[in-house]
Amino acid sequence: MKKKNPCIAVIGGDNRQGYLADALAGDGMDVIVNGLEKYPGLHKTRFISDTAEAIEQADILILPVPVSHDGVTVNAPYSYAVIYLSDILAMAAPDQLILGGKIDAGLRASLADQGLRAIDYLAREELSVRNAVPTVEGALAIAINETPITLFGSRCLVIGYGRLGKVLAACLKHLGAQVTVSARKQSDLAWILTAGCRPVQTAGIYEELDGYDVIFNTAPALLLGRRELQKCRQDTVIIDLASAPGGLDYDAAQQLGIKAIQALSLPGKTAPASAALIIKDTIFNIIREETV
Repeated sequence: MKKKNPCIAVIGGDNRQGYLADALAGDGMDVIVNGLEKYPGLHKTRFISDTAEAIEQADILILPVPVSHDGVTVNAPYSYAVIYLSDILAMAAPDQLILGGKIDAGLRASLADQGLRAIDYLAREELSVRNAVPTVEGALAIAINETPITLFGSRCLVIGYGRLGKVLAACLKHLGAQVTVSARKQSDLAWILTAGCRPVQTAGIYEELDGYDVIFNTAPALLLGRRELQKCRQDTVIIDLASAPGGLDYDAAQQLGIKAIQALSLPGKTAPASAALIIKDTIFNIIREETV
């Protein structure tokens, strides 16, 4: 793709896709919208109801986050019609660039089999780092709303010290919480200490689980099973930020009467406009790289 001003088709998606289409058009891009018929307030975009026609006119296809919930249809809650992934595969051309968020292995293989170029913008490092901010703000809002105490002075455990854990721990500390952070690597434990938080090995969190008011899990592994949950106090609130299926046993939490909240896709729920701008900037980075 070598066009300076390519035609972009934004297909399906939630609020983020609506804000994204508007933002791209506001920057002077030629934007086609398909599968967002029920989304209110789109400006400066061209609406095309037929998916085949939208794909035919476009140089770039932007699919949502996630691209699909079921592996069969495009995630399109604002569409009147069902959009099938198989139709996208059949109608797209090898000279088009397909961008989507959280492209699963099956779809990735199907795209490759068809000779189609696809890039998962959610896997880009710049997006992951910036996306931590709206995710953390959403997690803090949940903690504030779901606990009877202030975060100031509360005892918080952050499990995991990746991109999300780093931002979350820093924000909690600035709010005056007593922050413990778990990690596996010694280097991460050293960084946690220098950041002014209390470090603990992830393997050793069990003994202290009854000492926290709020537990935030960012690790994509089952670390809070029945045994660990039994150690927690019943008034502890657990906020799971890990990708599905999450990092705790939800059935056990319900049986034990522990409030466990699976907080998925927070940027799209709590700050869709900001999330869309992050996606837009990432897409522009990809377009610049692809046109060099």
